[in-house]
Amino acid sequence: MNSLNVLIPVMFASLNRVLRQTGFILNVPTLDTAATGAAVGQTVNIGHSAALTAYDVTPSATAPVLTDTAPTAQTVTITKSRGARFHMTGEDWKAIESRGPEFRVRMLDEALAALIHEMGAFVWDYMDKQCGLAIGSAGSDPFASNPNVLMDAWRILSDAKAPEMDRVAVLSTLEYASAGKLPQFQKALEAPAGTNFATARLGMLANFATGWDQAVGTHTAGTGSGYQVNNAAGYPAGTTVITVDTGSNPLVAGDVVSFAGHATKYVVASLAGNDLTLNVGLTNAVADNEVITKAASHRSNILAHRDAFVLAVRPPAEAPDGDSASSVQIITDPVTGISLRLAHYKGYHAGQWEMSLVYGMGKRRSSLAVKLMA
Repeated sequence: MNSLNVLIPVMFASLNRVLRQTGFILNVPTLDTAATGAAVGQTVNIGHSAALTAYDVTPSATAPVLTDTAPTAQTVTITKSRGARFHMTGEDWKAIESRGPEFRVRMLDEALAALIHEMGAFVWDYMDKQCGLAIGSAGSDPFASNPNVLMDAWRILSDAKAPEMDRVAVLSTLEYASAGKLPQFQKALEAPAGTNFATARLGMLANFATGWDQAVGTHTAGTGSGYQVNNAAGYPAGTTVITVDTGSNPLVAGDVVSFAGHATKYVVASLAGNDLTLNVGLTNAVADNEVITKAASHRSNILAHRDAFVLAVRPPAEAPDGDSASSVQIITDPVTGISLRLAHYKGYHAGQWEMSLVYGMGKRRSSLAVKLMA
C-alpha cells in the first residue's frame, strides 16, 4: 500500500470526533509559529509587548525624543514526542476479511484518541501548576446551589485587564454536571444563550465559554504546613517571593495558599529553601509572622483567557533522507490547527500503522488564569 489518500476523509472524520471532545485542546491556542520550529528539548521565547504610559501632547516643531521600552518574554519548551500504533498480520486480515477496513478505521480512531486525550492531561497538569489565583474550596461543590463562583473568576480576570472576548472555562465532568442541574440552566426562559439541556450545553456563563474535559484531575497537595511570613517589614502588594519560616515539609507547584490578613488564594510556583514563590504578586500587603494556610488536595477546574497559555503542536520532523515508512501523510485539523503524522510501515507478513505528534507548553500571563477548586 503506497498511498494513504483513501484514508484522508476517514482521518478528518476521526479528528472531528476526537478533538471536539477535548475542552482543553479546543480552548487553548494550539499553534505558535515560533514554538513549532523548535526541536524536542528546545526552548523558544514568546515575546510580550511592553507596557506604555500616556502623556500630554504638546505641539512642537520637532517630534519628542525616543522613549525606550522593555518588552518581556516567556518560554515554550517542546517536551513531548508521542506516538500510538497498531499492526495487523496477513492472517489477521484474513480472519476479519469482511470487516478489515472498518476495523482499521476504528483502530486509527483509538490511536488518535490515545494521543489527544494524553495531550489534554498534559495541558491540564501544566495549567494546574501555572494559574495565578484560585477560588472555591477543596472538597466542596462550587455549583451546589448557584453558579455565582464564576463571577468571582470574571472579576479576577477583569482586574487583570483580560480582554472580554476569548474567556474560557474547562470543568470536570462532575462540576459540569453539577452546574447543569441548577434550575438556571434547565428553564429555557432563564438559561443563558447557547444553553441546551437536551445536549448538556451550558452556553456562556459569566462571559466564559464553558466546556468540560475528562482530563481535569486532582491536584495532590504537598505535605508542607505551619509556615509564616518571615520579614520584619512585611511585604507590599505585588511581591511574588516571600521569605517564610517555622514550617516543615514541602509545598509543591500548584498548591494553593492564603495569608491570614486577607482572603485571596494564591497558586504556588515553588518553595525553595525559605523562599516561597507565587505565580502572581500579592494583592494585599502581608505582615511579619502572618500565618500561611495551605489548601487540601482538590480537583482543579480551569478558567482563563486564551492568552494565558501557549500550546505548540506539530507533526514529528522528518529525517532528511526519510525513514522506513512506506507511506506518510500529514493530517491537519482545520479548526484547531493541530497536525499529526500518519504513517504505514511494511513488515514481514505484517503492516504497522502509527500516528504521532510533538508538543510543548508555555505561559504568557498567569494572572489570566484562575483555578476553581472542588
